[in-house]
Order: sequence, then structure tokens, then C-alpha cells
Amino acid sequence: MEDLTSGAVRVATTVVGTDPFALVDALSAKILAELNVQASGVRKVAEVTSSSTSAYKDYTAGVEALRQFRRADARRFLDAAVAQDPGFALAHLELSWLENLLGQQNARRARLGEAAKHLDRISERDGLLIRAETAIIDVRLDDAEQLLESLIARYPDTEAAYIQLGYLFAPYGARPNLIKQAAIFTRGVQALPYSSPLKNALGYALVHNGQFDAARRELETQIKLRPSESNPLDSLAEAHLAIGQIDQAIKRFTEANAISGNSQKSGRGWSHAVLGKYDEALSDLPQVTFVRRAVLTRLGRYRESELEIDEAKQAHKSAGDFRNLAGLSLLQALNDLERGACGETSRHVAEAAQATADQHRDEQRPWLAIGMVLEGWCQAREQNLEQARGHLNRLRILHFDGSPMERWWVRGLEGEIALAAGDAAGATPVFSAGEAAKKMIFGKDFGIAPLSFFANNLLLRDGRARAAAVQGRPDEAIRQYRELLTPGRESKWTAMLEPRYVLALARLLDRAGSATPRRRSIAASWSFGRTRIRICLS
Repeated sequence: MEDLTSGAVRVATTVVGTDPFALVDALSAKILAELNVQASGVRKVAEVTSSSTSAYKDYTAGVEALRQFRRADARRFLDAAVAQDPGFALAHLELSWLENLLGQQNARRARLGEAAKHLDRISERDGLLIRAETAIIDVRLDDAEQLLESLIARYPDTEAAYIQLGYLFAPYGARPNLIKQAAIFTRGVQALPYSSPLKNALGYALVHNGQFDAARRELETQIKLRPSESNPLDSLAEAHLAIGQIDQAIKRFTEANAISGNSQKSGRGWSHAVLGKYDEALSDLPQVTFVRRAVLTRLGRYRESELEIDEAKQAHKSAGDFRNLAGLSLLQALNDLERGACGETSRHVAEAAQATADQHRDEQRPWLAIGMVLEGWCQAREQNLEQARGHLNRLRILHFDGSPMERWWVRGLEGEIALAAGDAAGATPVFSAGEAAKKMIFGKDFGIAPLSFFANNLLLRDGRARAAAVQGRPDEAIRQYRELLTPGRESKWTAMLEPRYVLALARLLDRAGSATPRRRSIAASWSFGRTRIRICLS
């Protein structure tokens, strides 16, 4: 045993045998004796894990796979562990976390119930984790926070406690607090400087807080800690994508795919969509993803998107995946809005609300909020301003102003109503006030992709450009559209290239007869039936 403050070796001892659990127990007893520590109630390893060495081996492999987001491997190992030892509480707990990542809420609750049946077979530390996870799934978030803080105070080397505590304040969660989340993960990294999962979590938190260089450093360190894993590369690629460094993102996503056997291609698909390379995006995006259906709508392939959505909704409903179920209904509502069918927009918004009806109000809130935005926006377009303002007033009451995306939705709808009422001058500062200080939060996986899409891709983000055009300031409108079509560090959004913006910019340039040098070539193409339209500005 080494003194971490001085580096001096305090205890050195060996044990010999063939039973690994017995060896660990014997070694622990010797170390305590050498340190002259009196410990009562110390339980044997097998008593708080599993009596099966094979099950324990599969469990440890499953935990490592889950921490690196190798979900298929995690499933295989953890299922094997509980098959060999059905009362292995910790394996059931890990499986509950896996089910949550996959959006399988019914299975998540069942796994946690299995873990809770065997509390006598776990340590105090792990018992606190199970109690905290139960509070989280029941949306007793204050209780969960208190339990996790107590756990960290008593056992500061508990990696999972920092991760679960930080997730309570996630940007797409029930009570987002980006600064608090980053502080929690920073505490975790300070306590466990070689923890790959905590480096990963802190990297994402720093991106959300606009600390891009610090985020890259954390994620690059994670790559050094786990050079043979694909997830650190995938995470760094996502940071590049969120920052607007698209070529670097594609490079890193490709490297991650080479390690994982092309099982993580959705990030590269997102990146191609940001560049307007929709054919490449669709070839990378799996059939099962929300993002694929969103890309189809950017191409005008609404009917194809609708067919895929209807099929997917049944699977998500069966799994209890309310996030993707609500997200797909809201995507249908957006499609209806873009085609001017406000009645259908309202119907699909109601479906989304029904999908979240059994959730706690805080879990339900962002899904209801985006529904109110879509309905109010549609009414504003139809010049039904009284109805639109009714949606806006309800949204103001409902939304959580600490959430950057919810704050943007309120201001965006307010700006749309001002434009519809003919107040372009008043709309401009409203749209500006809703935009993120640096970057709108972005995430591509694990049930957050729908909210991320609605935070970054709603057409109303060109509100300032349209307001400038209405006020007779075409140069400003042109500048705004060029910024919207140019991904980069200074861009506010991580958004798919919007063909309508390309067309709006082309019309403004045509009317202005502009000979102003353009900063970059812009190309986009999309299909309607058998017709492909391509616009190229260079």
C-alpha cells in the first residue's frame, strides 16, 4: 500500500491460493492488521457481490463495456452474469443503467426492482446507489441528490455516484443546471483523476458551458487513458461537431468507427447533414434513428419520413421509450407546420403530450414546451395571433428559464408573433435575447437527439434575418443567412444545413444584384419524388 501524498510504501504483503475471492479477503485482512486498523462488520467479497467467480468475471467485463458505451458488449456480459447468478444485485443495477441509455424504461424499472430484492447481498455503498437510482426513476430528485451527496461524503472514490449526481442536472434533464453539472464532474475528476467515464462526462459538460478548449483537453486525456476504446474518440468527435469543426469531427468519427466496426456511424451522419451532404448522411444514419427521419424532412421527403416514424412509434411505445415516442410525434407536428397543416400539428402535439402523460411534470415539461412552440408558431403563420399569444403565455408559465433550449423556444415564439403582427423592429431584440451566449447545447444520442434537434434546427432561428429583410436591410439579412449556413466556432447552432436558407440567401443576392465576395461556396440538394433540385452558390 502506497501513501499517495508522499509516495512511500506503507504496507507490502502477499497471499497465495487459487480462490480469487478468498485471496482478496485474506489480503484485506492482512492490510488492516499491518495498519493496526480495527474494522468490525467487514463482509467477504462473495457476500456483497456473487459467489460465482464466472458471474463476477462477466460482471466486471460488462461494467467496463458500459462505461465505454459498448452497449452490445455490456448487454452480453451482464446478461451472462445474471444468468449464472440471478440474485447478483449489482449486475441488475448495471443493467438498469443500460436500459435507461437504450430508452427501455419498462425494462429499467424491472431491473432496478430485481436489484432491490437482494439488498442483503450488497455493501452499504452499493445500497446507497440503488436507493438513489430508485429515487431518480421515481423522480424524487431532491432525495436522489441527498443520497448521492451522502454517498460521496462517505465513499469519495465512488465513480458512479458522481456520474449519477451530475446527470441530475443534465442540459436535457428535468432540472438543467450546466454550471452545477460541470462542478460535480470536476469534483469527480479531482477525486478519481484516472477515471475515463468521469473525464468523458466532464468533457461534455465543458462543451455545454462553452469551454471548448478545456473540453478538448479532457477528452484527449480520456483517449490516452483508453487508447483501444472507440467511445473516447467518438466523444471528442462530438465535441468537434458541437464546436463547429466539422472536418475534424468526421475524421475522429471515422477513427472511432474503425475501432468499433462501424457501429457508431450516427455522429458522422450528423456531420454530413451539417455540411448539407445529405446522401452521405443517410448512408451513415441507421434506420432506427430519430436523426435519419429528420434528415429526410430536410430533403423534402416527408412521406418517406412519415412511414418510418409510424413504424418506429410502435416499437418505442412497447419499450416504454417516452422520449423517442414524444420526439417522433413532435417531428410529425413540425412536418405538418412546415406544410401549413395546423390541425394536424395540433393532433401530433397532443400525441406527444399523451406519450409523456405518465411522467413526472419535470420530465414532461420540455416535451410540452416544444409542442406549445409548434402550435403557437403555426397559429402565428395563419395570422391567428390571439391563439398564438395564448400558447406563448402558457409556454412562459411552463418553461424553465435555466434551460437554454427552453429559453430559446419562448423567445423564438415571441419573435415569430411579433413578425406576424408586423413588428419587425420589436422582433429583432427578442430573437437575439433567446440565442445562446456561445452555442446552443447539442447531443446526438441516448434519447436526447429529439430535444437537441428542436433546440438547434427549428426554422425560426432565421428570425433576425427575416426581420432585417422586412425592415429593408438586405445586407444585414444576407450576413445573417451566411452565418446560419456557415458552421464554425462562432456559429450559435449545431444544425443541419437548411435548404430553405440557401434559397432565401439566393433570392436576397439576386434582388440586390450583389457582387460582394462570398466567404465560402454553399451547395445543397434535395429530392421531391423523382426530381432532384440543387442550388450552388460559389
